[in-house]
Amino acid sequence: MNPYRPYRYEPRVRKRRPKQYPVMKTGMTNWATFSEKAFEFLVTPEILATASLLSLLMGLVGGVLPAFRAARMKLVDALRRA
Repeated sequence: MNPYRPYRYEPRVRKRRPKQYPVMKTGMTNWATFSEKAFEFLVTPEILATASLLSLLMGLVGGVLPAFRAARMKLVDALRRA
């Protein structure tokens, strides 16, 4: 604080946090010391959107690409490989 300047109150600006949705509470136990740590999973819309896009991409790579490959094969060759 500067002694030559009078004190002026400046309110703190609160940052907006994204809305969080509590999903599950769980915990883990340390059997050596018999202590327990409890925690809660919180899901934000950003996490939900990222997880949805990632699962969609994995489904396309895991399902559509092999299906295109199998569609180009002859039926007898495809049954022989299965």
